[in-house]
Parts: sequence; structure tokens; C-alpha cells
Amino acid sequence: MVVDYKDYSKGFRIAHRERRWGRYLLIPLALAVLCAAVYIWVGHRLSTGRKQAEQGQLGDAEESFQFVKKLHIRGREAEDGLGVLDLMRDDITAAQGHLLGGGRSVFDTPQLMASFTSRGLYAYAALYGEYAREWNRKPAVAVEYAAALAGLQKYGEAAQALADAGSAGDPALASRREAVRKALDASKKSGLFCYVADRANTPLASYARGSAGPGGDVVLSGGLRVGEALSSSDFHNHTLLNIDKEIQDAASSSLGYAGALVAIAPSTGEILAAVSNPPPGDHSLNFAFEGRFEPGSIIKLLTLSAALRADMDMGQILPFKCTGMLDCDGVWFYDWAIHREVRDIEQATAESCNVAFARMGIAVGREALKHEFELYGFGRALSDHTPPMALGQVEEKGAEKLHTAHLSVGLDDLTLTTLHGALIAAALAGDGVVMMPQLVREKRNILQEPYFRSQAAPLFSTGLSSEDRRVIAGALNRVVGSEKGTGRRAAIEGFQFAMKTGTSGNREFGLDSVIIGFAPLQSPKIAFCLYAHGAGKAELEGARIVREFLLRCKGRLQ
Repeated sequence: MVVDYKDYSKGFRIAHRERRWGRYLLIPLALAVLCAAVYIWVGHRLSTGRKQAEQGQLGDAEESFQFVKKLHIRGREAEDGLGVLDLMRDDITAAQGHLLGGGRSVFDTPQLMASFTSRGLYAYAALYGEYAREWNRKPAVAVEYAAALAGLQKYGEAAQALADAGSAGDPALASRREAVRKALDASKKSGLFCYVADRANTPLASYARGSAGPGGDVVLSGGLRVGEALSSSDFHNHTLLNIDKEIQDAASSSLGYAGALVAIAPSTGEILAAVSNPPPGDHSLNFAFEGRFEPGSIIKLLTLSAALRADMDMGQILPFKCTGMLDCDGVWFYDWAIHREVRDIEQATAESCNVAFARMGIAVGREALKHEFELYGFGRALSDHTPPMALGQVEEKGAEKLHTAHLSVGLDDLTLTTLHGALIAAALAGDGVVMMPQLVREKRNILQEPYFRSQAAPLFSTGLSSEDRRVIAGALNRVVGSEKGTGRRAAIEGFQFAMKTGTSGNREFGLDSVIIGFAPLQSPKIAFCLYAHGAGKAELEGARIVREFLLRCKGRLQ
């Protein structure tokens, strides 16, 4: 066979060109594959950022979105993600800047808006909805936008947005749409928006719909200030307090003096009533929760608790003859009355014999008394409470016998708040476990979805045995039931309750009435503390106030 070299050379050149063109075609193909890989990888980073944001890892989510933004691939979604993070951080101004550069979202838009609305953050949901509606015309977005506008009390715009959503075929969306419609209907029935209510949803504080909202602090009947318990967004939502309006009104109508009256549910710590009328010179936000005063004879119950805990032989103390004074190393400690023959604990408590409890406290010892007071919450801080709340304090005034006698009967060496007095009463009413005081019960958005619920939690436990608690409860009952009991003027026929009176202050500037107690005696529903500044002796005016208070709310307690 003869081969022509010219033909061979031509064939070689053709094959060489074909191979060269093949290589050229591989380059754009490789670039396309690379771009697709980068696009998928960027999508993965965006998805990771979304998941991190939903899990509260906002710093990590920001790194993911910023990284994508620098690549200039799917940058609008990255800007959207950064805007969402700003909203989650409550920075609405920064969010607006990022959302202006957005236009698509890696988030589920209706679900994101609903997450803001569910927490009453309508301004955030409305901002995002206004931006999202430009590129997302889903009915669910329109429904969530309507909910946000209704929360901002822009009812006309909300109605239009709801109309734009049309009828919903999806059952869940139809239910959501109906909830928004009901909220709009409610706005037509009343010109007032109730933003604070009692535990039964009875209005306590309202303002005109469409107005700028309440100005200044929020002061309820009885002088209770609750503004610090509310965030700025709460004024567009519904806050339910643990307050029982009937009990609150009974307390407010009964006090009649500067001071405070606090009632709580012993088993949960829920604050059912809090009247706060600060005496002259007090600058606390709520005197009922923060204002301290000398507790007087109610502290005798803690002295008795310390003696019972120590298994003291009461035969060393009682019976004895009270002469109205006690020699404390050459210094006289005086009683408020001469009680003569004091037979037992019940009589000493009922008649509030200072000398009996001073002798008891001296026998127990000052350090043991201070430890007992600590078990009942003295010196403990109530942190992270809004509005602020405080407990009592024990002052260091020396270890002399006279100071121990004063400490035993609640004079000079310690201070108490009305709230703390109610907590001590709760400890004696129940199993010795005192629950954290709770003012706010629940917070709901305009669709009546709760976004906050208080949870009962123990504050401290006295650790006192049930047998010892029964001894104290029996003595407290005698305060009311005994012929000479200091609480006999508070007695209510057919209604048993327990209380202990205390008188503090001084005669020159006026005596103050202090009383703690719980009612009913069996299965107590409230534990309370009264401080009536300048009311005089607790066995007189203080007892009258307590009787009037319990008569007014007896129907709620039986």
C-alpha cells in the first residue's frame, strides 16, 4: 500500500484542531460546574446561617451571612439575613438599612413574621412585611402583615391587607386569618385598649385606641406602680397580672393610711393584692415591695420557730410571772404591758408578751436567732424582679443581752418589707417552702396567644417540721380567738383565720400597726401583711383594718 505523506499531514492537522477545540469547550464547562458548586455551597452557608439564627446563635449566623455577602453571590439573601438578625437584636434602624439591599429570603417569610407577631413585636413584623410584600405575594404574608398592622392599631390598613389576602384554602391559614379578623372586630366594639388586666382578664389599665399610648408610669388602684414590669412593646399587648381585682379593691378600700397591704397565694407566690401608699420621706418605687420598717412583735413567731427548732425545754421559760420588765445585765428591757401569769406558748403569743419572747430569744442566743431569720429570707436578695422587690435585713448592733432581747421581739435591730411579711405568713401557712413572689401572670398578643407565662419557683425553705408549724399555727389562732388576744377585734363570726399583731415606731412620732396572717385557717388561700403608718397600736386600729379587709374579700376565700 502506498501512503501519500501529503494526505497524512492534512489528516494530522485536522485531528489537532479538533483536540484544540475540545479543550476550549472544556473550559466553559468546567467554569459552569465550578459556578454551580459555588452557588450550591453559598446556598449551604445561607441555610446554615438561617439555622444558626433560629437556634439563637446570632454571632455565628452573622459570620455566615457576611461571608456570603462578600462573595457577591446571592447577596440579596445575605442582606435579608443580616436584616433579620438586626430585628432579632432589637435594632430596627440597622435592619432597615440591610433590608433595603435585600429582595429574597432564605427564611420562611410568613413563619418569620409570625414569630415576631407571636411575641407582640408588631413593629418588626410590619417592617419585614412591608418589605417582603414587594417580592412575595403569598396570602400568608398578607395575613401576617395584617396581624402586625392590627397590633400597631392601624386598623384600616390591617383590614385592607387582610382583604388582599383573599380567602384561604389551607385550614391553618384560614384559622390564622379568622384570628386576625376577630382582633379587628374587637377594635370596633370599644374605643379603649386594655393593656393591663387582673388574673381573670378584668381591665385594670386602658388607653384610647390609636393614641400614643399611656404616658408616664402605670399606676393601678391602690397606688401599685407596674410600669417597670412592662416593656415598650407590652403597651400594644395584654399583660395579665396575678392581682385579683376583688381582693385588690378590698385591700385598697380598707387600708386608709400611708403604708401597704400585700396578699399572696401561699402555695404559688402569686401576688393577689398590693396596695402601696408610701409614708412621708419614702422614695421607693413601690413601698409595698421595697419600703422597709421596724416589724415589731410579728417577729416573735420567728423567735418561737428558733426555739422549737432547737428543741428548747419550754419549761425553762414558761410558765412565769410577767412584771412588765426584764433585767438585761443591769439594763431594763420593758414590755408594753404587765401580763402577770403567762402559762404557755399560746397565751404568750396571743397576748404578745415581750418578756416571754425576750427570755426565749436570750436562751436561744443571738447567733441562732440571726440564723433563723436567714432561713425566713432576711438578708436575701430578690434579683431580676420588675418592678423591684426587697426582703428584710438584720442590722449588727452588738451581742449584748439587751440587743438580743430587742431582736427577739422585732425592735431596733432589723427591718422588714410588707412583701416579706406576707412571705413569712406564707411560710407559716404552708409546708415551710416559700415561693418566689410573682406579679405578672401572663402576657398575650392581640390574637390572645401567650408569649410569657410566669412559672412557680421556690425562693427558700424554712425547714421547720410539720409538728412545729402546727404549734405556731395553733398559737396564731389564739391571737384572734382568745379573750385577751391582741387580734380579737379582728374576729369574724364563722370564719377562722390566723394572725399576729405587731406595733412599731415610737410614741413621739406615732406608732405603726404591723400584722401578718393567713386565711382561712384550714387550707389557706391568702397570706397577708399589713403596715399602717401612724395608725397606732396594732391590736386596735390594725385589727380593725384586717377585719374590714377580710370581710370585704371573704367571698373569694371560702
